[in-house]
Amino acid sequence: MDKYRNFNKRILIIVFCILIVVSIFNIVIDPYVVFHTPATKISNLKPEAKRQERMTKVTEFKLDRRKIDSVFIGTSRVDWIFDSRYFHKITGKNASNLGIVGMNFDEYMDFTKTVLKIHPEIKNIYLGIDFYIFNKNVIDNQKHEGFNKNPRLTTSELATILFAADTTVSSIITITKNIHCKDLIKMYDHEGLIYLIDNPSIKPLFEHVVRNYIDRFKNYEIDKTTYDKLRDLDLYCKKNGAKLHIFHSEGHTIDLATVYIGGYWDIYTQWKKDLTKVSDIYDFHYVNHYSTEQLKPRMKYFYDTAHGTPEIGNLMMDKMILNKGDYGRINTSDNIESLTSKDTKNLKNWLKTNLDWVKTINKIKKEEEKTNNAI
Repeated sequence: MDKYRNFNKRILIIVFCILIVVSIFNIVIDPYVVFHTPATKISNLKPEAKRQERMTKVTEFKLDRRKIDSVFIGTSRVDWIFDSRYFHKITGKNASNLGIVGMNFDEYMDFTKTVLKIHPEIKNIYLGIDFYIFNKNVIDNQKHEGFNKNPRLTTSELATILFAADTTVSSIITITKNIHCKDLIKMYDHEGLIYLIDNPSIKPLFEHVVRNYIDRFKNYEIDKTTYDKLRDLDLYCKKNGAKLHIFHSEGHTIDLATVYIGGYWDIYTQWKKDLTKVSDIYDFHYVNHYSTEQLKPRMKYFYDTAHGTPEIGNLMMDKMILNKGDYGRINTSDNIESLTSKDTKNLKNWLKTNLDWVKTINKIKKEEEKTNNAI
């Protein structure tokens, strides 16, 4: 009997030691950027950080013991651009970028409420919205992945990021990618920010997003219940001592041209008008000096049609936090008619001088229509 007991003890000790080694390995590599372990040459880029964002971003936020003043919530348009280090530089306070790829509107609502429960000291919620998540006929907007709403770190969350085989595999992939990163198009630094490497084929990236959004425009219909949901969220934030700042996320003028050529410009401008009945809105999605940046490798302000760089994110923070700079404006019920009229005129002028993109977008539109008809 003693022989079996000793054997079992040895097995338990071995298993325990393996778990300790695995957990230390995953903490050191930190593939999901939840522990903020100092980066090294083999762990600086974090290509795995986005694969399970709905779990890792919430877990990282629960582990964050800082006093958080502000959070930025939204889709990848938010995720890619806001640098918490720049926020601290201009305010002296702490912020977290909680943008998650593919979030839909109902997830916005749940996530914002969960975030305020985790860090009730938050004073500002910056909520990035875009035209695409308001289409009630898009399947992705109807799905609801959900989040762990428990404000405390759960045992399962901790076990996943420390011991799970998937996490360990992600650590190994992280090391491999850092050693052989030449094939990476999008690279993630220690803070999870994305940097685009020198890519001579920038136009295909823009065309890919155009194609994606033309597909999402199909049978476009505004989900008008979202307006009441935004009002309710605003009240919820106020009750919990936070201010909700809503903003139209960034986009290159090609993004706007896709809306126009797709035949949805009237719906788009009416959507902007309706939103001003809910709240004043910071607007960064209109024709301007920054949104008309010429396409080239290593663009300063945009990675593709829909996604900006941290450079554009800094300008957006300057406007929303410091009321400084020439990028962005505030849409109100008093000025929205004149602004949308001006936007229409400016976009038409841009289209006249960018006929190559008019041709490209029309070609993609016809290809998508042909595909849809075949189905």
